[in-house]
Amino acid sequence: MVADDDRQDVDFGPDVGPVRVAGPLDALPGRAPILQFTGLGYSSEEAAQGAGQRLKDAVRAASAKHRVSIDVGNDVARGGASQYVKDKVAADGVLLLPDVHGLHTFEQTQDEVLTLRGSGTGQKVVQLDKILESARQFIASGKELSDRQQLAVDLFSQSRMESSLRSRHLTLVTALEVLSPRAPRTGRALQLVQNFQSQIKAAIVEAQTEGGSDEEIGGLHSLSGAAQDMTEESIGGAIRRRVEALGGTEAEGQANRSLAGKIYTARSQLGHTGRTSADLTQFLMALETWIVQAVLEPAAYDTEPDSPA
Repeated sequence: MVADDDRQDVDFGPDVGPVRVAGPLDALPGRAPILQFTGLGYSSEEAAQGAGQRLKDAVRAASAKHRVSIDVGNDVARGGASQYVKDKVAADGVLLLPDVHGLHTFEQTQDEVLTLRGSGTGQKVVQLDKILESARQFIASGKELSDRQQLAVDLFSQSRMESSLRSRHLTLVTALEVLSPRAPRTGRALQLVQNFQSQIKAAIVEAQTEGGSDEEIGGLHSLSGAAQDMTEESIGGAIRRRVEALGGTEAEGQANRSLAGKIYTARSQLGHTGRTSADLTQFLMALETWIVQAVLEPAAYDTEPDSPA
């Protein structure tokens, strides 16, 4: 329950309307405050969904502006009462709602609305002696983590703190990118790129000689930089090659490669549009497994790669 002193009504304008905001006015040290925004009535479920999503985006923008972390949730219920309990309190004129982390719309059928909120902490318990023994074995092996491996582990740890599947996916794929050095192109592929580079250089000289605009010349220089990047394999190709090498058998390697293609496609969709139709949940286990393998079992990837086939 939230004290009356911690509630205030705010008019967010025509897109959202009046909203009751409940939560601590000042964040306390060591405490993650819960903020609850309740729209004060909409004409339809669609209108409520639209206003709620608009408000979520506004809170995201405000958190970025003020450099604070506000988790707007993934719109999934974290718990709730049984139907028996709901029916019992409904008889007293109370609508009991589940605890949804994020946006939740509902039809108000009772005079009073309450949210059943619980909290808990999930932990993966690992005995300290196992941690210490693993650390001792690592030191005894004489191995060291490369800069790539150090950063990948940092990103892996950060991903465990992400509440959004989209941001977690991007973080894990970035860790895998770090662990997948790109090989230089060779043969016909390299020749094509070099021919393209020569054409761009000639176009730059021509544009400068004929008085081309700064915008045109700048665009050609930008294209030249992109062509230079093409002298190495694509990031997606490097990742596919990397995880293929992690397969214990040829079949496993090919399966890894195929799955990595789908994973990177989803990453590209998120990077370019902010959304993807892929079920990101199904990719989490593979991504985490590959990262751990690449850090603990670097094998042939201890050094920079040779050219891809």
